[in-house]
Amino acid sequence: STVPSSSIHGNIGVSPIAATAMTGFSLIKDTATGQFSMSTQVTGQAFGPTYAQPTPMKLTTAVGDLMLAYTDAAGRAVSSSANLNIGAGSVTGESFGTGVYKWDTSVNFNTEIFINGTSSDVFIFQMAGSLTVAASTMVTLVDNDGSGGPRPSNIVWQVA
Repeated sequence: STVPSSSIHGNIGVSPIAATAMTGFSLIKDTATGQFSMSTQVTGQAFGPTYAQPTPMKLTTAVGDLMLAYTDAAGRAVSSSANLNIGAGSVTGESFGTGVYKWDTSVNFNTEIFINGTSSDVFIFQMAGSLTVAASTMVTLVDNDGSGGPRPSNIVWQVA
């Protein structure tokens, strides 16, 4: 992100491109290990392929896992015809339950969207174009059963 008010919760990384591609974060490399960088905009760590071991090895594994996950998500069938091309790609204010959603276009949202479900639900969003999320926009995870709600690790954005 190049927006100074951005806030990322979790770790981020790039590979095979250099860590300098993560612009706008004012990254400060950890001097003790050299394995990661920190930023006031990231609650977590930032990783690049030229950092000290084991970071390059872990990033190579992550890229391989990403490719497998992308291929798997792209191959999933839409759960219902109601989940096809919602809002013609403009999904501002929409609520999504568990399932596979597909757009033959780009997808965008300018305000909050809601993902409703349980901690075991899976949500896959497939789009043929880009994903554009406006500044200060939130994806709110809504707990339907007291289980803690949808887990970010169970939400997949498959962007072609």
